[in-house]
Amino acid sequence: MSEAATAWQRLERFVLSRRPGRESRWAIAFALLFALTLGICQATSIVRLRAGEVAPVDIIASQRAVNGPLYQTMKARAAAAVAPVYVSSTTALTAGQGAIDHLVAAVEAVQASLPKGASSAAQLAAWQSQVGLVLPAYAISQVLSLPAATIADLGKTAANIYQVVLAQASYKQNQLPAEQAALDQRVAAYALPRSQSLFLDAALNASAQANLTYSPSETQKAVLRAELGVTPPLIQPGQLLVAKGEVLSPQTVQLLQQLGLVDRGSLWSALWDALLFAAAFSLMAAVAISRFRPALWQDRPRLLALAAISLVTVVVGRLLLPLSPLLLPLPFAAVVAAVLVDAWTALLITLGLGAVLAGAFAVGAAPLAVLIGESVAGVLVTSRLGDQRDLLRTPLWLGGVAAFLVLAAEVFALQQGAPAAAWADVLWALAGALVSTVLALGLLPFFESYFGILSPFRLLEFSNPNQPLLRRLMLEAPGTYHHSLIVSNLAVAAAEAIGADGLLCRVGAYYHDIGKVRRPAFFVDNQMGERNPHDEISPRASAAIVIRHVQDGLELAEHARVPKEISCFIGEHHGTSLVSYFYHKATVADPSQRPDEAEFRYPGPRPQSRETAILMLADSTEAAVRAMPSHKPEEIEQTVDKILRDKLEDGQLDESPITLRDIGVIGRTFSRVLSGVYHSRIDYPDLDELRGERLGRGHDSSPAREP
Repeated sequence: MSEAATAWQRLERFVLSRRPGRESRWAIAFALLFALTLGICQATSIVRLRAGEVAPVDIIASQRAVNGPLYQTMKARAAAAVAPVYVSSTTALTAGQGAIDHLVAAVEAVQASLPKGASSAAQLAAWQSQVGLVLPAYAISQVLSLPAATIADLGKTAANIYQVVLAQASYKQNQLPAEQAALDQRVAAYALPRSQSLFLDAALNASAQANLTYSPSETQKAVLRAELGVTPPLIQPGQLLVAKGEVLSPQTVQLLQQLGLVDRGSLWSALWDALLFAAAFSLMAAVAISRFRPALWQDRPRLLALAAISLVTVVVGRLLLPLSPLLLPLPFAAVVAAVLVDAWTALLITLGLGAVLAGAFAVGAAPLAVLIGESVAGVLVTSRLGDQRDLLRTPLWLGGVAAFLVLAAEVFALQQGAPAAAWADVLWALAGALVSTVLALGLLPFFESYFGILSPFRLLEFSNPNQPLLRRLMLEAPGTYHHSLIVSNLAVAAAEAIGADGLLCRVGAYYHDIGKVRRPAFFVDNQMGERNPHDEISPRASAAIVIRHVQDGLELAEHARVPKEISCFIGEHHGTSLVSYFYHKATVADPSQRPDEAEFRYPGPRPQSRETAILMLADSTEAAVRAMPSHKPEEIEQTVDKILRDKLEDGQLDESPITLRDIGVIGRTFSRVLSGVYHSRIDYPDLDELRGERLGRGHDSSPAREP
């Protein structure tokens, strides 16, 4: 089955399901709310007037556009002023000379058909039936009495005269009398006998052809050139279209309809149009998310945030539209959606909202193209931001792209340099970029906190060492803090290798052992050569204390309001693993009674995501490699493979979406990074011994002479 057929079946199930799921209900609820908001905005942005009515208020243009009705009138006038186009005929000379040859041949045929001494009546009858030229009877008789050679010479003379006359002037069909007069003048110049002159005049007049013919195609081309030569009459934003109290003409109403300032129907019609726009937008988004981002359906906070972004874009756009369509906050929607969800979803929302705004508010193609290009640039720039302060540079990028697109549109539309009026659009575009950025900066924290979304910017805030929990970990458990840094580097490298979220892994690694700050001395990371307090308590008590650091970490994270996306690393980084050291110690202490394994296992849960699974593997691997007496690369690789195999066999990765292929990539990445961390170092000789050897050999030990 083709992919298109599969997508269509999914769409049918989504739309026609008798028992719609939660996703369908959310989509329907959003469509209704979006339609209501759009309908209200659309209804308040239009004036309902008809031709012949009086304008109750001044009507101002909200966008730069071509005056369509006036432009059509100007083009019609230019087309009407175009004269018909005539082109030179390529067949006029040939056709005329052919007609002359035909007449000469007819005369020769009459001569051959008449017997000698035929009466004038017989000659006239034969002439009229075969030649047809109107001549006096005496001229007909004299011409028929001429020798055949003379008749042929007369035909050649006529052809030459015809060629010369057509070469000297051009004649249309209605100018044939002038052409015949020119032929008569040329015949008179030969001073031939009267009967022969009459024959030549009649033959040439009967054979005359127009050498200029009307060309419909060339005339149409001339009309198109005339229409293209008409400069489009432009309407500038803020221009007064109709003054208060002015009677509306049909042409003025047509212009207002073109600009979307006059509604063709009623309020219910506007609401119905809004419902159609909202339904189309919601259905498109639902199908696209189901097809390409199905996991997003389970992420209610992000879905609600996307809905809120769409509503804010429509409402703010309605408020700013009277000033200029370039102020529509479409880039705001793109930037915030890219930060809160992902770049692909941001582009989808941008295109959908762009189509909705263009249809509902009659935004022209040129402003819409500028806004979409600006939004795409915003998505690309946002995906490369380092922290929230980098958003302050976003208006520079957005404004630069918008200004370039505005000028390019002017050059493309007018086939010349941008006019002075275009610079006003450039200023509006720059203002629109600033408005979108200010909206993004102002509303992004609200979306993050209200909808509980952990954006990359918020993650970066929690990775700051000055965060209270991290600062406490650094001061009270420095060994654990150092261990967390190494684990974070391991996790980030592995996450990037398999396409997981490296930033989330880094921040999760910083916090995963935060619970050790309550009893730092009970963990070997922080003992620094001091006595081990576990030597004085039972293995069960030691295991309970070690296991307790997970719950302690969760409590500290909850008190510090650490997001659940980060705190889940605390609860899942050990899963339900066995505290094997103390379990073995308890077994050795009392071989007769095997200890209950459940007492020596972490409570879990096991890792639920690829990121927490990566952290579990990185945490265990780093601790095992650090405890190795030798750090040769091959030994590190063997240890890494053993740790990963043990976790896999123990079922710790069963609930995470990580694959065996991912585990292989992670193992190779861990081996490479740890080999670099614990690489072999050179044993430097003792400096005092080196100096003593040099003195014994009689060398000057002055520091200035040392190598």
